[in-house]
Amino acid sequence: MKYLIVGDYHDVPVKGNLDRIIEKEKPDVLVSLGDFDIIESVNEFLEIKEQCKKLGINVIDVSGNHDHAIFNEIEISSSILDSLNTDVSRLHRELEQNPPAKKYFEYLLKPENIIKRLSIGKFNASVMHGAYMGDYHSSSYVPSGSIIDNLWFRLRNMPNFQDNFEFMKKRNENLMIRGHDHAPLHGSLSKGNVSYHFPHDMTIDLNPEELHVVGPGAFCENCYAVLISTLDQLLKVRYQRFEAKLRSLKDFEGKY
Repeated sequence: MKYLIVGDYHDVPVKGNLDRIIEKEKPDVLVSLGDFDIIESVNEFLEIKEQCKKLGINVIDVSGNHDHAIFNEIEISSSILDSLNTDVSRLHRELEQNPPAKKYFEYLLKPENIIKRLSIGKFNASVMHGAYMGDYHSSSYVPSGSIIDNLWFRLRNMPNFQDNFEFMKKRNENLMIRGHDHAPLHGSLSKGNVSYHFPHDMTIDLNPEELHVVGPGAFCENCYAVLISTLDQLLKVRYQRFEAKLRSLKDFEGKY
């Protein structure tokens, strides 16, 4: 089984990029970690999701913190939104005028689509945008004590990873697939020792006796990851880069 993991689309279009990667990788499962920003990209993803259905590719999709902010019109500080010369209020209005995209955000933000759990070989995995534990990094978001908080947790240092791994142990999970922090990421807990690094263009074997956090890196920074389940039910993760096709300036004229 091959799992293609992407997320944090932000200012890079889905159409012309994700479909090329799917054609190249030929995954059995597409894992999407949310954070669209450009509302047009939501419609593009829905097209690709429909194509995946026809091709027999299962889609596991969860919501991102930007999706939550845009849907609920919660202003956030974002360098990407600044670069697009837009803000949450504008994107919220655009979302309200786009019924298919709004319906998809309503789906994404249901509690059961914020954290998804699945078995992959010898691994019990969670899929989410943020993390179980960590730091908040937002000028506006205030923790609510609800599952929504999991969209906003960042893993920024060793104590964050330690706390997150302790929570994973309580859930009997040995793999977390997540986005949010943009850099390609692999963290592990082995014999009580926590380590993490930021791999590029490399493949890592995942030991099921250890706990792992896998982040593909941001799609908007030309990154994705592929999980491969082997015949002996072990896992390899390959961190990959791609050459992104960007929207032309004409696509943004009069919009942002």
